[in-house]
Amino acid sequence: MYLKQIEIHGFKSFANDTILTFEKGITGIVGPNGSGKSNIADAVRWVLGERSMKQLRGAETMDVIFSGTELRKAQGFAYVNLVIDNTDRKIPLSFDEIQVSRRLYRSGETEYKLNGADCRLKDIYETFYDTGIGKEGYSIIGQGQIDKILSNKPEDRRELFDEAVGIVKYKRRKIIAEKKLEEERLNLSRVTDIITEIERQIGPLKKQAEAAKEYLNLRDDLLLYESNYFVREVDEQSKLIEDTNKNIEINKNDLKEVKEKKIAFNTKYNEIENEITKLDLEISELKDLITENTALSYDLKGQINVLNEQINSEKNSNKDRNERISNLNNLIENNISDIKKDVAELFSIRKQIEFINSNEESDDNDSQVGYDLNIINSTINEANNLFVNLYNKEIEVTESSNSLYEDDFNDQNINLKRKELDELNIKISDLIKNINELNLKTQAYKTELDKISDNLIEAQNQFHSEETKLDTIKNMLERYEGFGNVVKNVLDNADKFSGIKGVVSDLIETKKEYETAIEVALGNTIQNIVTADVEASKEIINFVKENKLGRVTTLPLSALDVKENSIYEGAKNETGVIDIAVNLVSYKVEFKKLADYLLQRCLIVDNYDNAKVIFNKYRSGLKIVTLQGELFNPGGAISGGAFKNSTSLIGRKREYDELKIVVSDLKNKIDNLNQQKLRISEDYDINFNKLEKMKETLNNLNIDKNTMTLNIINDMKLKYSNVS
Repeated sequence: MYLKQIEIHGFKSFANDTILTFEKGITGIVGPNGSGKSNIADAVRWVLGERSMKQLRGAETMDVIFSGTELRKAQGFAYVNLVIDNTDRKIPLSFDEIQVSRRLYRSGETEYKLNGADCRLKDIYETFYDTGIGKEGYSIIGQGQIDKILSNKPEDRRELFDEAVGIVKYKRRKIIAEKKLEEERLNLSRVTDIITEIERQIGPLKKQAEAAKEYLNLRDDLLLYESNYFVREVDEQSKLIEDTNKNIEINKNDLKEVKEKKIAFNTKYNEIENEITKLDLEISELKDLITENTALSYDLKGQINVLNEQINSEKNSNKDRNERISNLNNLIENNISDIKKDVAELFSIRKQIEFINSNEESDDNDSQVGYDLNIINSTINEANNLFVNLYNKEIEVTESSNSLYEDDFNDQNINLKRKELDELNIKISDLIKNINELNLKTQAYKTELDKISDNLIEAQNQFHSEETKLDTIKNMLERYEGFGNVVKNVLDNADKFSGIKGVVSDLIETKKEYETAIEVALGNTIQNIVTADVEASKEIINFVKENKLGRVTTLPLSALDVKENSIYEGAKNETGVIDIAVNLVSYKVEFKKLADYLLQRCLIVDNYDNAKVIFNKYRSGLKIVTLQGELFNPGGAISGGAFKNSTSLIGRKREYDELKIVVSDLKNKIDNLNQQKLRISEDYDINFNKLEKMKETLNNLNIDKNTMTLNIINDMKLKYSNVS
């Protein structure tokens, strides 16, 4: 057995189809570094199932596919095929030649083939067990592999020896057999558990079987007794029928006499009814006349009141308008005066700041006010110190040589300049104070702007969140989310029918605290479709039939029969009763009959305990619903529990209207914040410009001061030189 041939295509550096043929004996492959010699050994290792990229000297799986060069495009797959001579049957297969191939695509798919047939990686491993050939066999020794083998643990080196002596296959089979034995042991354990469980159930099942046999015997006896009872009941009913027939004959005679009396009474009744009708017409005419006069009187009074209110409103509006115009005129005049002063002062400050900035001996030429003030104060202090020293020296010279030089000196000019310098220092001090105040004011504007920006972001986030909720509920309303498919189909095709008013949940509204109770009270009728009349209902039902949509319930307003029940009025005064359900909802006038039909016979109570007391008192004559949704049916059944959805069908429209208000308020809030931000930004800009102009004025004043100080110093130098 020996490697006969290797075919490589697209593997690492082998872009072209490459076929290497090996004869018996030793074959050597030579070439310079980087020519791809080691890639041949990697190809052999790879085709035999190596998946470790570290062993293949790569970083990731796709590194084995030729990645292209400047002149060659990348390959789409890597392919290696080994041809091994097996004439000595070293490999336990009945072939003289064995071909093993592997193909890897860039999509990640891998193909293994053994003698041209698709196979698993496991099949390749098992084929080469105990042959020394394999991804970890001793037949492939790569760079540095000898050192690695020598440095490995004894257990790792033993794998090579096991491979050489041919016992790896048996060890692998042993591991697989032990694994299967463990699985079978676990299966036996489960079977034992099942048997134990069945044995445990045999006793109770035996008792149940005996009870079932006894039940069957009793059932047969019951059938016999019921049959005898039925025969007896038939005999009694037959006798009762005979007696009833006799009573019918007697009642027929009585009925004939009653009918004759009824005819006489009807004649008299019709005469009286005609007289009542005439009187009703006269009364109706008088009522209509009174109503018209009353309505006309109310209309005239209302018009007079409206006109009086309009007159008073106009008077007050004119007065307020005149006052506002006067105040605005005064405010405009004051603002114009202030603006003129500020403009003059700002122009002066800007020139001073520009001069100081242009003469500042600093690398970064920082224009911050704090930095300018330090330089200005330093300059002032130096000049004042020099001035004091010169002034003291002048006094000493004057006192020592007053008699000699009294007529030669005249200090009037120096004193005048000193006075001007003092005045200038005062101006500079006042200006620095104003600049500091403006700095604080500017910082306050900036802080307020930051606060408004934060509030604006918060309001915008809240607006987007609430707007999303609004859109969601709007979509739910438009798509009738939560309704049955039949109802949705009918409402989606509402334009095909005449007389659809809507679904019950859209036509009745209530407060939030009553929504759960009202929805429970309505039950399945909440999805009923309300129509104007029976004909409109017929159109809907025919549409549902033709399209095989299912079943639908309609409520034609013209056919609803509302029955009153005095028991509900009597129960209204019981403890815990809130009201009759119909009194807790609102609706348009045209749907009053609908609301009465659905909710007039239902009582809303605050809690379960009070509802239970009322239910027991009136027994099954009442339908009661609590605010939490517990339902006491007239037949005696009691329902309760939690709702899956937090939003009820009847509450969607209310929630939608509330969210519209919230979204509108948030939008107004955002607009107001934007206006505040714009207004404060304008004030900030005005204040900042004013500050810049003051800095300019300060620069100019300091230039004048420095010039004046230098002049005084020069005058004093000249004076002292003359003295000396």
